[in-house]
Amino acid sequence: MNYREAVAWLDSFDEFSMKLGLERVERFLRMAKLDFADLKVIHVAGSNGKGSVASMLARILRVEGYKVGLYTSPHLLDYPERIAVNCRPCTKKAFASLMSWARKIVDLMEERPMHFEVLTCAALKHFLDEKVDFLVCEVGLGGRLDATNVLNGLVNVITNISLEHTQILGDTLRQIASEKAGIIKFNSLAVTNAEGEALATIQRMARAKNAAVIRPRYELAESTDRGSTFDLLYPCKLSGLRVSLLGFHQVENAALAASAAYLLRKRGFPVSDRAIRLGLEKTFWPCRLQVISRRRRPLTLIDAGHNPDCLKRLSQSLKLFSFKQLFVVFGCYRDKDFREMLDYLSPKADTLILAKPKSWRAAETAELRPFSRARQTLQEATVSAAIEQAEKLAGRDDLLLVCGSLSVAREAMKHWKLKIRAVC
Repeated sequence: MNYREAVAWLDSFDEFSMKLGLERVERFLRMAKLDFADLKVIHVAGSNGKGSVASMLARILRVEGYKVGLYTSPHLLDYPERIAVNCRPCTKKAFASLMSWARKIVDLMEERPMHFEVLTCAALKHFLDEKVDFLVCEVGLGGRLDATNVLNGLVNVITNISLEHTQILGDTLRQIASEKAGIIKFNSLAVTNAEGEALATIQRMARAKNAAVIRPRYELAESTDRGSTFDLLYPCKLSGLRVSLLGFHQVENAALAASAAYLLRKRGFPVSDRAIRLGLEKTFWPCRLQVISRRRRPLTLIDAGHNPDCLKRLSQSLKLFSFKQLFVVFGCYRDKDFREMLDYLSPKADTLILAKPKSWRAAETAELRPFSRARQTLQEATVSAAIEQAEKLAGRDDLLLVCGSLSVAREAMKHWKLKIRAVC
């Protein structure tokens, strides 16, 4: 099986089936005789920021000298991005080999597993074969019934909680927090920046499992278009921490990552202050308020945020940049609250160019247009056409932002022929 055949086989599984549960994964792993009991795992759940926190943690541990596996989802360009060791995606040859291995197991199973379950089991085999010291693992959906929850986290991270996937996880913050907190195991440690009833739910569930929950405290020193600096006040004191990822929200994510690294230290694993500092400073996570090039004019950003909370945080972070006019290329999925997304973003745009990404989930531009509050709203058939139009209209001192969904970010990367060589 070559890479193209491997992708075709994996894509034959329904990616959006939501038959949650651990039975199929556990059966697959038993049949494969994979022993991951000794795998040291940092498990990351939450509504937004999971990938950023996971990449920061992977980089911190890498700086310390550990061999680190990183499992994230979804991918931007290619599946191997999801399965990385020491911040480098696995090769396409290795991915094809993993799918060949997985196919032999699947062919013996009475019940066909889900797309994400196959990918998760294959990733676990890769990390075991690579003999990683740590695995930083991002939850796919929810937590309690997610395929990754066959793992036992030494430290569990739960990022902010917002209303998302309500048809699956529940339509209240309490219900969603309960699903996310399902990753917390007996006698483990957890760190979260959840608030209010979501935090209370996580704390209650942790107490039932004799697990400790830490909520970091930090103080922002400075945020610019080059990064942020903050002081971590609790659970340990570290001043002058610099975050390379852009945006106010990345300070919140960095505080979680630094706190999780500190909790690993408390569990007996060496993680130095230096590793925390350098890890946060060196982290790269593609399409998260990513500047394409500082030499490029107009200054151009890509962001893969795909729900109202993401767009709210993105809109707040635009004040970090200096520009005359803001040009926004926007497209999103029909199953997202695009009215609220546009409420946050469109009033800031001088020109909003709507585009339909290449996805069956994509919203039509005609559906989006009534909710635009930009000074000028245009429509284009494709993301590439929208980008070309924006580049024609924008001046050197303007700002071009491409955002709204993972599909839009993916098509923007392909338009500019950008590659992903590292994921943390």
